[in-house]
Amino acid sequence: MKTYNKAQFIEEFGDKKASIAFMKPFGVNTVLNITDVEDIWQLIEMLPGEAVFDVYSFSAGLSNNKVLQKTFKEDEFGYYGEKILYDYRNLEDNGDDIFVALICDYDSLQKGIVASQYPYKVTAEMIRRALGKSCSKLLDLREKQVRGIIQRVETPYYKGRADFATRQEAKEVVAQEVKEYQSYIRGVLRRCKDIDTKGLSLEEGVNVWLKYQKQLKKEQEKEQKAREKAEEKARKVYEAEQKRVSMMIDGNYSVDGFLDDHLRTGDHTYKHNGHIADENNIICHEDKDFDGYSRSCSFPMIRRQFVLNIKRGYRVCVVGGLITFYRGEFNRQGMKVDWIEQGRSIADITKHTGYLVRGEHIEAESLREAVRINEEHRAMKLARILSKRKRAERREEEKKNGSLKITFADSLNAGNCRPGTQEFKNKYEEAIGHKATSISIADLRKYAKQFGVEYYAEQAIEYALNH
Repeated sequence: MKTYNKAQFIEEFGDKKASIAFMKPFGVNTVLNITDVEDIWQLIEMLPGEAVFDVYSFSAGLSNNKVLQKTFKEDEFGYYGEKILYDYRNLEDNGDDIFVALICDYDSLQKGIVASQYPYKVTAEMIRRALGKSCSKLLDLREKQVRGIIQRVETPYYKGRADFATRQEAKEVVAQEVKEYQSYIRGVLRRCKDIDTKGLSLEEGVNVWLKYQKQLKKEQEKEQKAREKAEEKARKVYEAEQKRVSMMIDGNYSVDGFLDDHLRTGDHTYKHNGHIADENNIICHEDKDFDGYSRSCSFPMIRRQFVLNIKRGYRVCVVGGLITFYRGEFNRQGMKVDWIEQGRSIADITKHTGYLVRGEHIEAESLREAVRINEEHRAMKLARILSKRKRAERREEEKKNGSLKITFADSLNAGNCRPGTQEFKNKYEEAIGHKATSISIADLRKYAKQFGVEYYAEQAIEYALNH
């Protein structure tokens, strides 16, 4: 490998154009053949004198692409490491040596030539100056940024993007761009129905539009502040109301905790609310959420929110498992109340109005009637308790003196089948010669042994002794 400057390279290889290929660096470990230039020698003539050429020579007869490729992979380029060879089939095998020239700093040298040939640029600042301050400001407000201009050129020594070649071309491009922007600005002014720009120049119309936009922005900011202030006020009112409702619940509950503890609310609920309302009740709102479950599920998720409404002056508590609304001092012995009952469905919530007498909720027209109904209920309950107690005492006495009688029902309750019990009853009645509704323990064991049903008889005796 030999290194040449521009003059030395032209002198040495100017008459060997058919036997030389050109390459350029690409990254650190790769070189590429130069394909974007039609006349590489014209480009070389335009390069500065300090341009460097690294020339590699190959023996005659090695112009075959595969041989060259193999040679390149054997690190023939040394400093640049292993290279990728593209297409050198254009090299002529005329019996002379073959040369490959690597033009160092090719990209920067080419950019310098393009910059010298295209010295004038159309920048965003040039267009802004031509438009004027007001028009440029309108474009920025409309988020349409003024941009610089480039063009695509094709020359024998370069193909690609470049700035404009002459001052006149740059001026023409600026004028064309300004014309397009002015057309856009006129459209903006025409579509704005809140201002009148008839008889005004473009600059005056833009100033009117900017003034209108400034005023509109102030009004929007004012509305936004008013909306935020209203939302903050509503939030404070809501929080204050929730606090007041919580103070009207016996037991120091929050609204959420009270409803969750004393109602069936389901699994998927929003935050519960409390309100000071015109009547006492609880309302359940249900929403269908079709995105609540997985996409494969065709059923919607039911989301619920419960609202606790309390009349002013009332309080709420739980009596006998029922949410109860009362007014004034709480009196379990007799007072008018409202209460909530929940059906089998979660949302089946109904309010009832009546009286609370001795812990019992009674729907009645007056407290006197409610007291009468409660006394009747208590009397019936007392009679049942006394009857049950009397039967238990009598049964206990029969157990002690051995006179306890076993009935047909005792056998069935003990788990014996009805046909077997009926058959034993028929045989027993045949043996004693008359009908019987019960049997003593001694006779039951005697005849059970005789009929071969001792196991079933002991089951009936065991049940009768323990019940």
